[in-house]
Amino acid sequence: MHRTHTKHHRIATLAGLALCAVGTAACGPSAEKEAFATERVYQPIGSEIRFGATTAQRFRLDRSEFKAPAHEEETGGLAWTTPQGWTELAQTSLRVANFRVAGNERAECYLTTLAGEGGGLDANVNRWRTQMGQPALSPQEIAALPRMEWFGAPSVLVEIDGTFGGMSGDQSGTDFRMVGLLHVTPQGSQFLKMVGPRAVVAAETEHFKALATSFHEGGGHDHAHDHAPVDANPPADVGASRTMPKDAVHGGMVDDGLSAMAAGGSSGSSAFTWTAPNGWTQGPEKAMREVTFLAGEKREVECYVAALGGDGGGLAANLNRWRQQMGQEALTEAEIAALPTLPMLGTQAKQIEIERSGGAGDVVLGAVCLLPDRSVFVKMLGPKAAVDAQRAAFVAFCGSIQGGR
Repeated sequence: MHRTHTKHHRIATLAGLALCAVGTAACGPSAEKEAFATERVYQPIGSEIRFGATTAQRFRLDRSEFKAPAHEEETGGLAWTTPQGWTELAQTSLRVANFRVAGNERAECYLTTLAGEGGGLDANVNRWRTQMGQPALSPQEIAALPRMEWFGAPSVLVEIDGTFGGMSGDQSGTDFRMVGLLHVTPQGSQFLKMVGPRAVVAAETEHFKALATSFHEGGGHDHAHDHAPVDANPPADVGASRTMPKDAVHGGMVDDGLSAMAAGGSSGSSAFTWTAPNGWTQGPEKAMREVTFLAGEKREVECYVAALGGDGGGLAANLNRWRQQMGQEALTEAEIAALPTLPMLGTQAKQIEIERSGGAGDVVLGAVCLLPDRSVFVKMLGPKAAVDAQRAAFVAFCGSIQGGR
């Protein structure tokens, strides 16, 4: 075996020498000198190498050179309008949006999103109260807290005065106020919290509400009618709109689990099913909604479905919240009892129509269905003439909704 190996080795050596001779003859001495005589050292162009840099960093691009219109700076993510006088701060791992309030170093506001219930509504309300040195509320007291619409669904609004102890009790602040919004569901939860000296926070509460109602998902759709301000006369001095990339949002934001569906189809992964009227098209996914549809010749009418566990704050609170958003006075219990009903989810839902005050021409057509274990809201909004044209379709759509468990 050793002899065979030696023989093969010699043959391979002779073959290699022959190839080397042929190569030398073909290239010639000058070519060999050109190929091997000069030592070359790679010198990168530019002053530095940044491993892991983004495309913009590698090519030294400034996003300000490519700005979109002020009201929709990017698409496909979470957008908001920063109140005038507020400063946007850097994000953190827990803060999707982060602000300094009114230039005050001790006042801050931030948005946090969590998967699931994040401990539950009662626990989070009372955690905030503990941070302010206040006693816990009972479940009945928490159920009675005011609600406002946020991300298209009723959310709990809290105001707490006291001594702020911070997230871990190590930040002292006497005579402070906390204003917060909480929307807690098994699918995901959002928390918007402003805290600082009481006088500063009190003066900025309307800006806080305006910021809350300005949050929406980007994507080019006109959100002029989305999340109408709770106050009939919201602050007009607001700053530029901002947008978070969608992948930054959905790392913690609730996933509606909506499936693409054609008109006349039904939801795939939602717990509800429905039949979409002819001419309606499904709109972009939005947090806290089962589905959103667009209708009308110019897609100027929006109709969406939202669902909450329990009574969602109650029938009167939700109907009057919608009226407040449209600048109208609250209805009495007798007036609510006299409202018409329509068939929905095997029972009757209260139906309401609200025109925006001041002759703006906008109309809300809504239905609220309260079941023993959950509440379902259908809300259509848009110009009056366009909504009137969709009135029959709205009733048929509400009647087609099934499921929810």
